[in-house]
Order: sequence, then C-alpha cells, then structure tokens
Amino acid sequence: MRSVLVILIAWATVVSVGCGFIAGYWLHQGDVNAAWTRGILYFVIMSLVFVIGFYYYRNQGTNSASVSDQTIATYWPAIKFSLFQQVGICVFAALVLDGGRMFQRAMIAVLAYWLMALFIILRRPRSPTPGDLLVIRLGYPLIFLTVEVVGPIVWALRGR
Repeated sequence: MRSVLVILIAWATVVSVGCGFIAGYWLHQGDVNAAWTRGILYFVIMSLVFVIGFYYYRNQGTNSASVSDQTIATYWPAIKFSLFQQVGICVFAALVLDGGRMFQRAMIAVLAYWLMALFIILRRPRSPTPGDLLVIRLGYPLIFLTVEVVGPIVWALRGR
C-alpha cells in the first residue's frame, strides 16, 4: 500500500510540474490553444508511463519473464537489423542541408515504424509469421520512403 502512495505522489508531482511548465511557456508565447493541447498531451503520456510502470512493478515477481525472453529472442534479429537501418537513415537525414526537413520526416517514419512494430509484436508475441519478421526487418525504409514522398504533397495541399 505504501508503494501505491509513493507512486501516486510521484505521478502528481511530475504531472503538475510538467504541465505547469509547458502551459506557462505557451501562455507566455500567447498561444492558449497550444498550452491546453500540449499540457493535456503531456498529462496523458505521463499518466500512461506511470500506469505501465506500476503494472510492471506489480508483476515483477511473476513468471512473465520467460514469455518476455521468448518474445525478445524471436524478434531480436529483425529488430536489430531495423535499428541499424534507422540509425543510418537518421544520421544521413540529419546531415542533409535542407533545414532539417528530411530529418523531421525520418523521425515521423521512426514513430510510425515503432507503432507498427509494437502492434505486430503485441499481436503475436511468441509465434510471428515470416511476413511479420519481414515487415519488421524491412518496414522502416518503406515507411521512410512513403513519408518522404507523401509528406511534401500533404504539406503542399495544406498550404505550407
């Protein structure tokens, strides 16, 4: 029971201080909408981090490590290959002298890739199909190319 109280106090402190700083910054800039949306986004993300952390803290004594070890062993070669691709593409994108646009799109592709990979891993943690492993292994370059081609078109249609 004491651990729950400590985690609740830590959550309340992190959320209130973080939301205060974020809202204060954007209110100082004169953007009330950004203050609200970014403050709420921070609140939601940090609340999820604390809930997931508390879940893992509560279940640390159970026998779930064997399932986790099997999952990591099954997916690790494909994830490692993709990490090398992501690092290489992101370093290259950061070096391109276009004002950071390519790097921004590379980071959008990283986010999209990891959401997709997480969905695949959670769907079949112990028995991935060869297609799942192929998508995890080669999915990032395809997502990056898609974002690189479609991104400027979307921004042009939005008028930016």
